[in-house]
Amino acid sequence: MSDEKKYFEEINILRGIAVLLVAIGHSFPDIHTGITRIGPRFIFYFIYCFHMAIFFIISGFLDNKVRRDTFSAYFKKKFERLLIPYFSFSAISLLLKVFLNRYADNPFYFSDIWKIFLGDSPNWGLWFLWTLFVIEIINYLLNYYLKISEKTLLVFAFVAYLIQVFIGIPYLQLVLKYFVFYTLGAVIRTKYERITNEKRNNTGKIVTSLLILLVVTVARTNSILDDQLYLLTGICGSYCSWILSIYIVKKKNAVCKFLNRSGKYSYDIYLIGYYPQMIIRTILNRMFNANYYITCILMFVGGFFIAAFISIYIIRKNRFLSKVFLGIS
Repeated sequence: MSDEKKYFEEINILRGIAVLLVAIGHSFPDIHTGITRIGPRFIFYFIYCFHMAIFFIISGFLDNKVRRDTFSAYFKKKFERLLIPYFSFSAISLLLKVFLNRYADNPFYFSDIWKIFLGDSPNWGLWFLWTLFVIEIINYLLNYYLKISEKTLLVFAFVAYLIQVFIGIPYLQLVLKYFVFYTLGAVIRTKYERITNEKRNNTGKIVTSLLILLVVTVARTNSILDDQLYLLTGICGSYCSWILSIYIVKKKNAVCKFLNRSGKYSYDIYLIGYYPQMIIRTILNRMFNANYYITCILMFVGGFFIAAFISIYIIRKNRFLSKVFLGIS
């Protein structure tokens, strides 16, 4: 079977796990002002140790060895899928923040509109689309024009990560940070059949990975460490999540069905979830000072279930809306 036609159910489950983590991570009303409660603060830092790395690893995994397009065709495809939704949601977010700036934790002004073209959107969650687009174009050029192998690209990406950690380049920090995870996904794809066919005891690796995640999370919760260890925690968290997804696939139970469906609409939930969460946070937290944990629960419901409902029953029912907001032709 060709790579183009292969379907990896565990990858879809993994997407479901990742978007579930995103919805939870975005469900704290004081995420921008600083989470003070120890429980939510721990959950937040634990999730942010690795959850976005999963998406980039998946993207590199799925984009590997399926590109037969010319550069112009590839660019067009990626622009439509990533940047059209990026600019569409950025425009909506800009208007909302201009008119509701007094309720916003991170105000955005028309004078900053140029920043949108450099990945700094008024909807802060959209950084993923812009960053992934830049990474995929760079990867295409290096891989297909310069004929650089995946393993060499991984070394190149690791150096880029170190540059981001110790030097930093304005507006390219996230590209340099996540390029290594995207490339790692591409390398895993080249060896995936052999890796999955080998019988291994992963218990020790899982325990070690979880311990690393917990130690770093505790350290960050107590402001001992910053995110310089993200490469380590990103790999550990992604590994544990991947093993968990393989385990869930084998069970074929309600959890498997739920995460499979969540993975199918993970892109939609990620893009749309910000808006129900913002509305719920503004009303409950900023206007009525509602109970913190009730606000968190309702923000999760809005960012996950309401977002999925909007996508399935409104946006995906209309071809124009699907094109503009999801990049689907």
